[in-house]
Amino acid sequence: DIRRGVVSDGRHAAGGSFTRAATHGASVKKYKVVQWATGGMGRNCLRALIDHPAMELVGVYVYGADKEGRDAGTLARREPTGVIATRNVDEILALDADVVIHAARLAPPYGSHDADILRLLAAGKNVISINGYSRPQYWGGERVAALEAACRKGGTSLLGAGLAAQHRVTATEFGWHRGNTIGSTPQHNDPDRDWIRFFVEHRLRYQLDLAARNGHAGRLTEYGAL
Repeated sequence: DIRRGVVSDGRHAAGGSFTRAATHGASVKKYKVVQWATGGMGRNCLRALIDHPAMELVGVYVYGADKEGRDAGTLARREPTGVIATRNVDEILALDADVVIHAARLAPPYGSHDADILRLLAAGKNVISINGYSRPQYWGGERVAALEAACRKGGTSLLGAGLAAQHRVTATEFGWHRGNTIGSTPQHNDPDRDWIRFFVEHRLRYQLDLAARNGHAGRLTEYGAL
């Protein structure tokens, strides 16, 4: 993650106003938060923001025209909040917000969300993203320099989050109870105790078959992939 333009341990917290939590009677810091994207992950984040006494939802950014203009509570299957979803980035940038929860769908090329995140950071919004920003030093060069510059300009921080808790979960088999997709690539998740077999059949097989159907079977055979 990046904190005010430098590498951080992720413990940075944005400034916020104090309010009294009704359930505990104690003063707690209230953060003004924007939810960015309301797909599978984003909708769960949105529910958590609405339900949490220390969070004040001030904005929602959506990609779909069918979600634009709808109340955040409706999108999250909660009571109306008075916060209306928008597809206008400038409206989000104009909000008084401490942090943006960035939960846009991860799709190639990696870094495709940088432009939006750079604008948010430079506009004074801290960003927590689930899209692979946990170790920006890996990229180096112009990409990480741009993120650091945006953090310095806005006095903000960027935190990559979302996978650490998932990686602590263990099971006796590899897989999941249902399939999914990454972009347009189907992910078949039938459980298997053998990791190598699971990865080959459920992660690589589709890619190899697709390459073969597009005329690359000869090269794949040459490399021993088929």
